[in-house]
Amino acid sequence: MDTMHVLRTAVIGGFALLTVLTGCARETSTTTDITGTNLPRWSRTIPLPGVGGLVERNGIAGRLDHLAYDATTERLFVAAFSKGALAVVDLKQGTLLKTLDGIPEAQGVAVAPGTNRVYVTSGEDGTLRVYDTETLHLKDTAAVIEDADNVRFDSRTGHILVGGGSKTHGALVILDALTLTKLGEVSLPAHPESFQCSPIQAQCYINLPGDKFSDNVGKVVQADLATNALLATWEVPGTARNFPMTLDSARGRIYVVGRKPAQILALDSATGAVLGSAPCVADSDDVFYDAQSRLLMVIGGGRRIGDRAGEAIPSDQPGALDVFTVSDSGQFLKLTSLPLPPHARTGLFVPERRALYVAVPVQAGEDAKLLEYKLPG
Repeated sequence: MDTMHVLRTAVIGGFALLTVLTGCARETSTTTDITGTNLPRWSRTIPLPGVGGLVERNGIAGRLDHLAYDATTERLFVAAFSKGALAVVDLKQGTLLKTLDGIPEAQGVAVAPGTNRVYVTSGEDGTLRVYDTETLHLKDTAAVIEDADNVRFDSRTGHILVGGGSKTHGALVILDALTLTKLGEVSLPAHPESFQCSPIQAQCYINLPGDKFSDNVGKVVQADLATNALLATWEVPGTARNFPMTLDSARGRIYVVGRKPAQILALDSATGAVLGSAPCVADSDDVFYDAQSRLLMVIGGGRRIGDRAGEAIPSDQPGALDVFTVSDSGQFLKLTSLPLPPHARTGLFVPERRALYVAVPVQAGEDAKLLEYKLPG
């Protein structure tokens, strides 16, 4: 394995930090010491044999979408979009346990802790399916919304939220987690992508990227989940196709990743003001913030086959896991960029395991797989 050590000094918030960057081959990790904090380190690969599928509309073969974790069973659930299935991974053994088929265009996944329920959306038929996390039996199915996409468990209320809709009319549908009874709906002017619920108040922040090939300015919407009303709509200047989002509730920050151009932005969660930005990996579909280490992790698949000529993405840009810190004022410092296989753009950070999981779709001659990266603590 080729290793290159580069010593450089970075200054953050007025004091000097010594950073050691170590470049490694694929499926190993760079270790950097930032005031005694180690960066994510690759720890194992979990094969997902048979979790493939045809090339989908974006040119990705065997596309994998979002993930969810159940702490009781220590199982990771992966939406296998192209296969139309939910892959169930036993993290104790590091093996694929089962695939639950018959979920066309499986997209979003969420677990309701303490209920033995995992929820998965079907983009093709607009349904939400519920499975038992232990027996893996189908418990319930409900028609929810056209192109049902991201799904979240709201820890503050215990409700399930599903995003979906068309290009010109979208919504967040609020459901009872046990009965799937519709409790309300937040109407939106376009199909939502990632959305995040505040853990301390009845508010939700929603990415509205518009059409996936749009050059228009992306937007972030602030919604009141108690009244289903829109409180504010903020433009994200100079950024389109803002799909991933995560929250830093303690500092009142929203972190949004745009695809055109590929950059991450810090927004004030009260005003929507852009506090800072930095370039990042192309075609990101997931971003995570770890409050313990204060690391931001952006997962991106690099340039896709379906990207149009002339877009501001280098033709040879690879997939990567970009890791940042962000100051209290919202300024970013990239600590490292770990190489990922093409189209590995989704994942899940599981704080209780101190691990980040990256979903890698089938490659030439290789099965799909999960890459596990361990974080300090």
